[in-house]
Amino acid sequence: DSPAARQAAYWRDALAGVPEELALPTDRPRPATPSYQGDVVPFAVDAETGSGLARIARDSGATMFMVVHAAVTALLHRLGAGDDIAIGTPVSGRGDEQLDPMVGFFLNTLVLRADLAGEPSFADLVGRVRDTGLAAFSHADLPLEAVAEAVGQARSQSRNPLFQTMVTYHSVETGVSELFGVRASELPVEIGGSKFDLEFAFGGSEADGGISGGLRFATDLFERAGAERLTERLLRLLAAVVAAPDAPIASFDLMDEAERRQLDGWNDTAHVLDGPVNLADLVAAGAGRAEGPALVFEGQDLSRTDFDARVNR
Repeated sequence: DSPAARQAAYWRDALAGVPEELALPTDRPRPATPSYQGDVVPFAVDAETGSGLARIARDSGATMFMVVHAAVTALLHRLGAGDDIAIGTPVSGRGDEQLDPMVGFFLNTLVLRADLAGEPSFADLVGRVRDTGLAAFSHADLPLEAVAEAVGQARSQSRNPLFQTMVTYHSVETGVSELFGVRASELPVEIGGSKFDLEFAFGGSEADGGISGGLRFATDLFERAGAERLTERLLRLLAAVVAAPDAPIASFDLMDEAERRQLDGWNDTAHVLDGPVNLADLVAAGAGRAEGPALVFEGQDLSRTDFDARVNR
């Protein structure tokens, strides 16, 4: 078999049965044809949490990308996306050394599948993501279109095939750089739009260990307020996994105080009842309606008076 055929066989097996669409908590129903309009919610991970995530990566023999990948899948899992979650991530398309001297934008997209069955801890999930990721990165030469064809998943104009959420991570250097004697600094440019339902972009700072990022979201599906809640839950999840990486993912509290009060309000169904409040009082009160049936069983009726007399023997 050719290298392409071997890689196609790998992806056919690795992505067999992958869900066609993640059950994301959208604010709007998915349109038949996406507009690809989008917006971005920025977020920042403090240096203490960023250093804690780096520690988890070292302890797990994983990269920072693998850790944030695990965090995003854990978040989506907690929000109802299920146990089988596929995301996409861009990778260099220069796997062949013959491409080294060539100028151009060589990029491919990998589909990474995460298994969250069995209520794993976050550390367990990082290990699963690491193992799956290493296998996927060793089969990264087949173009995404060829992967989709090999998997044979039904196509739809309403969504991206194989995955609808993208995750990226890159290390960033702050300050001023120099190029050919000219001092330059980074100028962020908003490109607009959104190719995917959600795109979580992380940038790790080499200077202080913090992480800056942004959640790009499709405005066809999400209100900005909904996307902001997603980033808030992500930050709470990151802090929680740093504090207890061996705790089950299901145990992490992702709600803020306002959400908790709202939930408590919905569950506040207590109602003060007039009259008897226990079984003995109810039986005694019913005895006042002596002729009414208290118990009907196999065609026999027991009046309230008879029932009360038997209860008090």
